[in-house]
Amino acid sequence: MGKEICQDIKDGKKEMGKSIDACKAMLFLAIFATTGAIASAILLMVVMKDKQKLLFIAGGLDIASGFFLMIAMAVYADKCKLYGTNLDYGFALDIIAWLATWAAGGIFIASKFLTKV
Repeated sequence: MGKEICQDIKDGKKEMGKSIDACKAMLFLAIFATTGAIASAILLMVVMKDKQKLLFIAGGLDIASGFFLMIAMAVYADKCKLYGTNLDYGFALDIIAWLATWAAGGIFIASKFLTKV
């Protein structure tokens, strides 16, 4: 009986490791997409003021970043959460982050339509 329990724990750690790797990948994609959106916005404001398509690029990257954050949280909540742990504030901050990136993406795209160039 003890061997079966230990074997189940080892299998669970292997499966959880794959899920954690998926979470890390989604979070890195979110970080890179948000960094790209910030870089696009800075390029638009400082260097390429006539290239208004950068607003669509920044908005699209921010919206994609929100989806990456949402997927990472969902995978973690489904596969990786350890029983007995309290992740209320972590999940709340992740939800705020993905809503903020969606809002920023919407603002970038809306500002494209509101600018008169």
